[in-house]
Amino acid sequence: MGEVGKVFGVTLPAVTHLVDRLEQKGFVARGDHPVDRRVYVLEPTATGRTLADELHALQLRGVEPVLSRMSARHRRHLMEGLEALVEAASEATGRTTDESARKGPPERRQ
Repeated sequence: MGEVGKVFGVTLPAVTHLVDRLEQKGFVARGDHPVDRRVYVLEPTATGRTLADELHALQLRGVEPVLSRMSARHRRHLMEGLEALVEAASEATGRTTDESARKGPPERRQ
């Protein structure tokens, strides 16, 4: 969990507390990594995925009025810029964009 703390700029106890709360509320399930015993694997539960989908839909509804005021060319440039940002972030962490989107940051045990 130390890596998550570094990414978000929070302490290890704060990350541990947050993950514990998410697990207690049924949003994530914590499991063992198949190879590295120091690593936890966090997977969203069905409830967690549903909540994430709902939050994403809320975000989109908030962004849609802004994007609709932009020309198609400007929206295309925005998408290209965001894709470049994701790619650069993935390269900085040493992960592929597919891995980053699918797995999120790796979790380390204390």
